[in-house]
Amino acid sequence: MSELNGEKAAGKLPEGLYESLVTELLRTRLAKSPELQPGIESVDLDYAVDLLSRHIEKAVRAGLQSTKPEERLPLANRILRELDSGNRLEDGPKQLRSLYVPDTLKRRNLRRPTTNLSDSALLTNGKEALHGWW
Repeated sequence: MSELNGEKAAGKLPEGLYESLVTELLRTRLAKSPELQPGIESVDLDYAVDLLSRHIEKAVRAGLQSTKPEERLPLANRILRELDSGNRLEDGPKQLRSLYVPDTLKRRNLRRPTTNLSDSALLTNGKEALHGWW
């Protein structure tokens, strides 16, 4: 199965299975392969939020990566403001890395895994991903 957003890729699409949102760029690429019949279906409304969120996440990631480091936080806040999330980022950006009661657990005793907690490898790769946590 191919995952394709239609972004910045040129040329013909290979025959195969896809789960790609139809975008202007994807339509342009499909037009380059008139010998292939695209199977386009409506997205189930229950699945649409997940599909749209992943598409937007990829677009935002690409936009942030192509932006100068000092311009990334303002760009992120413009996107959040457009969504009216009411959850703008503080300068930095900064990340909460731990939370503890100072007198019961010393910060130096909190050992983080070498893999980020948000990384799916933490759950799928077993002890290797948890190195340093035990």
